[in-house]
Amino acid sequence: VLTHKGMEKAAFAGPGTKLDNRIKNLDENAERAWRGEKVRNEDIVTHPKSSMDEAAMYHDLRYHHAGRVAKDKKELLKLKQKADLHLVKDNVKNILNPFNTNPVDRFTNAASVPAFAAKMAYEHVFG
Repeated sequence: VLTHKGMEKAAFAGPGTKLDNRIKNLDENAERAWRGEKVRNEDIVTHPKSSMDEAAMYHDLRYHHAGRVAKDKKELLKLKQKADLHLVKDNVKNILNPFNTNPVDRFTNAASVPAFAAKMAYEHVFG
């Protein structure tokens, strides 16, 4: 997570999220996120700091769901790639939004989308 003086560190972006400490009813909300639905506000213990952080929260929830429902490693990889695609799509919308004036969102989104696109391309080629 990129931080700058005076900016809060992200709650969900980066390693060591400890999702089970940040979201109540984790399995239920992970399934809800997988279906594209919003997590209930009262179930969020630690709220995201930016739209990028919120996208990371939903990505983490989708990964959690994938880990619960995948029958084998091949299916798990496929489901995680689907979660990665959702993250890229969510962030591209934020980058292209001319009304998003939050400098943290614009900077972190612009930096993260190419990295996730590269990760997806690598996994597609080298599986």
